[in-house]
Formats: sequence, C-alpha cells, structure tokens
Amino acid sequence: MAKRAAIALALTLPWIGLPVGWVFMMIEDRSKQAVGRLCANVSLIGLLLHLVLMYFGMQATMSLVLRYLPMVAGGLQNSQRGGSPDTTIPKGLEP
Repeated sequence: MAKRAAIALALTLPWIGLPVGWVFMMIEDRSKQAVGRLCANVSLIGLLLHLVLMYFGMQATMSLVLRYLPMVAGGLQNSQRGGSPDTTIPKGLEP
C-alpha cells in the first residue's frame, strides 16, 4: 500500500514527492527507506516529464502570444496617450 501511495504522490505532485522521499530515506527503518527511495526516484522521473511537457506547452502557446501581442500593445499605447483603445481587429485575425 505504501509503495502505491508513494508512486501516486510522486507522479501527481513531483515537486512535493521529492522532498518527502528524501525525508523517508533518512528514517532508520529499512522498509521506509525503500519507500522513500522509490518516491524520490519516481519524483525525478515525474519532474523530467513535467519539464518536457511544459516545454512543449510553452511552444504551443507562444504562437498565440505572438499573434495577439501587437493588438494588446496597440491598445495600451492608445490608452496611455489619453485616447480610446483601438478596437479594430488586425487583418488576418478576423473570426
């Protein structure tokens, strides 16, 4: 039961699973050390998976950010000059 809980913690919350695994590795009991080692190792795998997925997610969203950034910046510049924000939709972005 403890091994399944350690794996579930390590995969769902790897940022928390790694320190928890380290704490369990410091306990004198060999069985708890084994659970801590398993939790720490699976957390490292989970962290790597998290970082890879985050990289690909960032790559996918950057195209949207770069697409809408000029529209946001144009509205901000108009509002700083005291005028009304430009609400026109740039060419190519019409629905």
